[in-house]
Amino acid sequence: MQQKNRDEERKERPLAASATAKWAGYPNLHRRPHAPNKGRGRLQRQLARAAIASGKAEISSTVFLDFAYPRKRSISKRLSMADRYSVWRILKEIAVPIGRVGPRHAILWRLNPDGRSAGADDRTAGIV
Repeated sequence: MQQKNRDEERKERPLAASATAKWAGYPNLHRRPHAPNKGRGRLQRQLARAAIASGKAEISSTVFLDFAYPRKRSISKRLSMADRYSVWRILKEIAVPIGRVGPRHAILWRLNPDGRSAGADDRTAGIV
């Protein structure tokens, strides 16, 4: 008996307002970009600075690691795999691996021709 009453109550409830009507009082949210902070993280900015500071077309991952974790590198502290993976993950977005160099086989990277990641919009292209 109670089950029937619950079902009837559900049928009688009004439907929620549509999304456009719900946000009509907030017009600026319609103008907001899809990913406003893309490419603006600490490591993204530091890796972009490393690419600019090196001035070379091909850059070793060691150079990027030095720029990303200067304090750990200056005191000869070993970087964790999480640190290395964070840099590698970002480099996969903004650069192309072209080979290995050096005695420890560091990866050699070449920046994408347009200098930005595949998904970045025009606002985040040259942020440093």
